[in-house]
Amino acid sequence: MTTSPANPSQGSLPQLSGRLLWSYRLAWGALAIGAVLESILIGLQISAHPAIAGLRLLKSVVLVSVAAILLHRRQRDPVAALLALAFLAWTI
Repeated sequence: MTTSPANPSQGSLPQLSGRLLWSYRLAWGALAIGAVLESILIGLQISAHPAIAGLRLLKSVVLVSVAAILLHRRQRDPVAALLALAFLAWTI
């Protein structure tokens, strides 16, 4: 009994295109606006301890930056799209 090695490209997801690509870009833009607004609100919270507010702001900056890099470098990759949207949702 011999088995052939799996071809890695055989089970890959198709690239984003058409309406799905534009839906991803629209969702990314909406979540990015929400993440930036949430980051601004973190700075305006008076009751939060400065160290906690700083860590939350740093987390937001890092996650939005990584999501922007994923959008710029891997626009049509569905896994990168899901990861970028998850990062932006986590920021909010």
